[in-house]
Amino acid sequence: MANDYYNHGSFPTTSSLGSSALMRAELDSIAAGFDKLPSATALQQLPVDAKSKGAKGDGVTDDTAAIQAALTAGAGGLVYLPPGTYITTDALSIPANTWFYGAGKGSVIKSLTLVNGGTNASHRQIDIRGVAGVRVTDMTLDSSLQTGWTGGMRSIIAFQATDFRIERVHFKTNGAATACLDSSYYWILDCDIEQISSDGTSKHDGVIDQWYGSHHFVIRGNRIRGNGIGRYGILVTGQDTSGSSAPCYDFLIDGNEVSGQSQSGIWAMGRDGLVYRFQIVNNKVLDISAYYGLVLSEAYDFVASGNVIRNTAYAGIRAYNETSYTAAADNSVIANNVVVNANTSTSVDDVAGSAITVSGLSAGLSISNNRVTGTTHRYAIYLSGNTSNCEVDGDCLATGVSGLIYNGGSGNRIPGGGIYQPTLTAIANVSASTAYSTTMWKREGNTVYVSGRLEVTPTAAASTDTQLGISLPVASNFADANTAAGVGSTSFGIVAAIYSDAVNDRAVLRFPAPNTLNNIVSFSFQYRVL
Repeated sequence: MANDYYNHGSFPTTSSLGSSALMRAELDSIAAGFDKLPSATALQQLPVDAKSKGAKGDGVTDDTAAIQAALTAGAGGLVYLPPGTYITTDALSIPANTWFYGAGKGSVIKSLTLVNGGTNASHRQIDIRGVAGVRVTDMTLDSSLQTGWTGGMRSIIAFQATDFRIERVHFKTNGAATACLDSSYYWILDCDIEQISSDGTSKHDGVIDQWYGSHHFVIRGNRIRGNGIGRYGILVTGQDTSGSSAPCYDFLIDGNEVSGQSQSGIWAMGRDGLVYRFQIVNNKVLDISAYYGLVLSEAYDFVASGNVIRNTAYAGIRAYNETSYTAAADNSVIANNVVVNANTSTSVDDVAGSAITVSGLSAGLSISNNRVTGTTHRYAIYLSGNTSNCEVDGDCLATGVSGLIYNGGSGNRIPGGGIYQPTLTAIANVSASTAYSTTMWKREGNTVYVSGRLEVTPTAAASTDTQLGISLPVASNFADANTAAGVGSTSFGIVAAIYSDAVNDRAVLRFPAPNTLNNIVSFSFQYRVL
């Protein structure tokens, strides 16, 4: 089967892609060319029927050799698997430029025991290895009741393969549905994946799995049901299990539904190989029992947009670097996502427990127009102390949360408002003071509104004049003492005035101290940005 039968032209070079936005347009255009099965006339041969080579499909006979004979006979053309349940005990190897297809879910390849193929293979039902032009469609691959395994399980493994397509396959697997290592130019589309295991544990990390060196691929329209067994629904990593590193790049993860995973729904994890120039868009990630919904680490030049993430044990979206790697999530976009009920574990850790978290040296991210709702997460958006030059913009609908936006990093921009921890400066009669990280601010035009709580302990009582400086969330360049105005009070009846300090560009809380106690003061003030 020559490649021009696919009618898709050629992929652009890596250098011509330039950005993830262009990458998606190119991949969309190319994938659109795969809509029709090439005719037998065009291929100049009739399909080879697996039963014509002795396959029984009776659910009892070992049909491995017979199906392999059909694949060998049909190499370069079409091989058909009629309805039935075909028992296999070793991997079926698909020759180059061969289309292996069934009649739908009723064409079942079932494996109770499988030979372990060793390095970069392990247990697998179908092997696509070092070839191009393969297509596997319209059948069921069932390894759910496999026993006697050693190592991982992949229903389909592709190793150093290119230009292949897996479509409308129903997987019932105890490990990975597909694992693609060092492979390129491939599509995994419209598959229905159930994780089922005879002993209740998963036999692989990712359900749809991409490892070091894979690039130019589309994962679209798949449904993954982890049933609490699966670990990562869709995994892309620049490092393989042996420690070898190579980047994964130029890929699109679009319109998938991932539910019931124990670890994370979708994870683009570069490690020391990095992942870059990709889009994760329009996916649903639901009911993650242990960790995060969407994870982006050691990654750059990506877009994560239009995803719906609901009911995650910890953060709905997390961008960061793993402890042992110096790279982080950089120069990318997280926009137009919906996060519902993040941190169902009610963790008190701000990084793990916020709805959208950016941490671990991440820099240059644009975070805009996301929607966050729920009652269990810490902050709607949390920028940790080691982030830099990130920008939060647009609307962020957040209901029932303890805080909107926390900005702990350097050079981050939050023009619409959020949460900050002011710096307090003792000016007069103050022995100690503490600022809370939940101080809220909002900017409307040139007016900034600030409200929060702080602790202040006067040095002397007897109505001694007490003054405490409060730093601003947005610099103002005050002209005089009247540019800021507000009040503070305590449950013990202390009333304080707030005004501006033009010399130091800060607000000042001032009151006559009646005691030397640690007083908790609630305050609010507003000021003009000049």
